[in-house]
This record gives sequence, C-alpha cells and structure tokens, in this order.
Amino acid sequence: MSMCRPVGPINIEGVIKSAVWHPESFIRGIPMMSGTLGVDRTIPAHYMVQLESIVVSDSEDYRRLLLNSGDVISLSHAEDDGFLKAGMKIRISGLMQLGDEGGYDTFFDKIEIL
Repeated sequence: MSMCRPVGPINIEGVIKSAVWHPESFIRGIPMMSGTLGVDRTIPAHYMVQLESIVVSDSEDYRRLLLNSGDVISLSHAEDDGFLKAGMKIRISGLMQLGDEGGYDTFFDKIEIL
C-alpha cells in the first residue's frame, strides 16, 4: 500500500470562497489494487471548501495539503444545513489528512465561525 506523508495537525483560518456540500457516497473497490483503492468504502457526507485570505500554523504541512487535495478541503458534515457558506471567516483547528492511492481522509478537532 502506498501511503502519502500525513498532514498535520495544523490550524487554518480563512474566508470561505466556496462551500459545496456532498452527501454520503459509496465507491466500489477495484479488484487487485492495493490500499483503499482495492476495497469497497463509504465516503461520509462532507463540505468541499475553498478558502482565501488564509493563515496557517504550519506552512509546510499546508503545502502538502494543497498537493494532496488541490485548493479545496474536505470537511465531514452530516447534513446539508448551511453550516458553512461563502463569505464566512472560519478557523479549522487540528486539521489532519491521511491517505493513499485510494484517496484522502481529512479529520479536524473543530470548526469555529469567526
């Protein structure tokens, strides 16, 4: 299994440029593939958030996060309830990301709306 170097924990503050909620989804594994790519898995409901005016606690870890995810951060959230919206200033505390060839899982301690 090919593991990517973990990211975090880091703290990120920024203004939400865009926030799109995605419901839980199921991905079927690909037979004979290694890591999570080879197993069936459920992706929890989440927001895909793009931030601007970003301040981070660890710029090296943040660069790795961008390499893994592009300029969006996946933040688990069970409901499409408008919790995160464009224009909000937020702080994500304790953000961590782990992954392999099958994708990345992002974890955090808390999100504060500032």
